Amino acid sequence: MSVPARPSGEWIDPEAVLEGMPDIVFVIGPDGSILYVNRGGELRLGWQPEAWIGRSVMDIVHPDDIPVALSSIVSMLGKD
Repeated sequence: MSVPARPSGEWIDPEAVLEGMPDIVFVIGPDGSILYVNRGGELRLGWQPEAWIGRSVMDIVHPDDIPVALSSIVSMLGKD
């Protein structure tokens, strides 16, 4: 998927934008599995994205934070 970026008609690939970001970006599926980790995650955390794709996001959540994380996921799933 590409979206128009400028009046000139140039298109930007959203994945290229995510890959260029220094921030850590995870995309989480409705079942809580990690679908995507950007290059920022690899650089900052030292993780190979392939090792995390398909794993539960709860694998990276501190045990004390699991109730809040689950609540956030449930809340996001309820939004259109």
